[in-house]
Amino acid sequence: MPARCFSAYAQALERLVQISGWKGVNKEQQQKIALPFERGKARNKERIPIPQLNSELDACESRLRDAISEVHRIIDGDRVATVRIGSYFSGGIETEEQLDAALEGIREECTRLIGTGKKVIVQ
Repeated sequence: MPARCFSAYAQALERLVQISGWKGVNKEQQQKIALPFERGKARNKERIPIPQLNSELDACESRLRDAISEVHRIIDGDRVATVRIGSYFSGGIETEEQLDAALEGIREECTRLIGTGKKVIVQ
């Protein structure tokens, strides 16, 4: 399990540093944003109870989303708006009509935000 957690954090860090805007963030901010992933990678060397490792592994993806949002916030300030598309699919999709409705809802939300001058981040 430690190797799996280590791998998840290493991959998340790799994804983080490849996003657009990462190079526009100063080194001090990069270090602060990357710190949870560096710690996650370091957990490979520690003895940690399995429930805690599971919790750390579960938290990795949300930490990555938060880190990416922080980079965008630093670069674009208040212009950034996040659209979480999971809510559009929460009941599942069984028909093309449901798919079309969900996609249209996402499009309307993004269009509205763009119209107010926001940069939309889709999660």
